[in-house]
Amino acid sequence: MNRLRFILVVFAIYVTTAHADFDTKYQVAVPESIQSITLAEQLRVYIDSDNYVNRVAACIRLGEIKGQDAFELLKYAFDKEPFREGMELPDGVRYYALVNIGRCNASDAEALLVDIALHYSNNIDPSPDRHLSADSLSVVRGAFRGLSEIGNASVVAALDSVFNNRDLYWLIRSFAQLDILRHELKDYSIKTASDTTVFLIAKLDIPGAPFKQFNSDGTINTGFMIEQNILYLLYEYRKVTYQYISDFIIDLPAGDPKAALLEALIGDIENNPPQ
Repeated sequence: MNRLRFILVVFAIYVTTAHADFDTKYQVAVPESIQSITLAEQLRVYIDSDNYVNRVAACIRLGEIKGQDAFELLKYAFDKEPFREGMELPDGVRYYALVNIGRCNASDAEALLVDIALHYSNNIDPSPDRHLSADSLSVVRGAFRGLSEIGNASVVAALDSVFNNRDLYWLIRSFAQLDILRHELKDYSIKTASDTTVFLIAKLDIPGAPFKQFNSDGTINTGFMIEQNILYLLYEYRKVTYQYISDFIIDLPAGDPKAALLEALIGDIENNPPQ
């Protein structure tokens, strides 16, 4: 399995919410009956619904309505949703509740998300033979993504502390660093497809690259995680980055290690074109 394919397999559970630049394949369609609601409390009936799509859509709409009432209802949605056992599950209500808590501009949102992120991160067994629930990972990713939506200096510091904590499961650390990259894309107001591509490819200039996947002691190489996260975002944003990557490959000097990485990325994009 090549390097990028390895990280894509790992991130197969990493399903994103809708975004203007993201692949539209995994967008959740919010019904007009929910999209037309303007008061948070009116969405409670959908949060309490037996219909999974309604519960997810209500969380997304609450993140758009914003405010303290939306925050309280999103907390309620997170707390009431049952834990799901299983290794391969789509992102659930708890993920969308946490992401949208980060979008609702509530004063207590950051503290709550940090608390949830650290609690779940520290309770995922880092040993190779551990039982890993997709739902636990989904909660961690939702908390990280919610924090990246808040995007202030203390949030970045919290994500960075997770990434640099070698006692945590390596995938948790990688998810934290990925959302630091997402924050940087937003923080630097990178809006065009060309600028997005330039920014991410420039990030591949990491001293020591390309990296082996494992260190001599069997732990995941930190440089490898950063490198693969950059490639993953280029892949995730492939709807806008694909047209520029080939031009960058042509302009690279002979022997540049980025060429092989980007050529493999092109192959993966062509095998999985944006929808």
